[in-house]
Amino acid sequence: RLVQPSQNGKLFLHASLGVMARESQQLTDLVQKILDVSRLEAGKLALTPGPVAVLPMLRRTVELVCECDERQVAWQVPDDLPPVWADETYLERIVGNLLNNAVKYSAPQAPIELSVQQVNGNVDITVSDYGSGIPTEMQEQIFERFHRLERGDRIETKGWGLGLYFAKALTKAQGGRIRLKSPIHDQPETPGTAFTLSIPITDEVPEDA
Repeated sequence: RLVQPSQNGKLFLHASLGVMARESQQLTDLVQKILDVSRLEAGKLALTPGPVAVLPMLRRTVELVCECDERQVAWQVPDDLPPVWADETYLERIVGNLLNNAVKYSAPQAPIELSVQQVNGNVDITVSDYGSGIPTEMQEQIFERFHRLERGDRIETKGWGLGLYFAKALTKAQGGRIRLKSPIHDQPETPGTAFTLSIPITDEVPEDA
């Protein structure tokens, strides 16, 4: 006879399906990153640059990355930002990667700071955290392929070490640059890191402005 699953059995099945779905998505993301990195290195990644409204792009990206984590984000973003010249889809991925790093490498209750300013013909987007920081001798290495920051006092985080490498290469391909600063706070336990993305300003007006 057919046996109905118990409530605990249903919960276990639901949880198992959820884990499988997340693992499947992570594998898909890894394959996509590897393909994109290969295309970019071969000069075959199709970028479609154009004028991008910065503030709406930031709002979408923060909502996607941080709200599901219920992470507090402190904004220091002016309303009158000029548009930048970039591929909007990939610009969102770069900013999303920087936000993801801030979420992964700081405590759940720690806020993330997002600030934007105009500097020398660029819009500078800075993502700062209250994590355990990046040692000076490791700061260049983290932009290398498959390099992940591992420290004995840090909770292990998942990843493949492609995000920052791809973000830097994508930014350079769009005429911008990424730089980092660590430490940024006078707190020994949470010195933090700030990543700054610089993208050139354009005089063209985005269609959705």
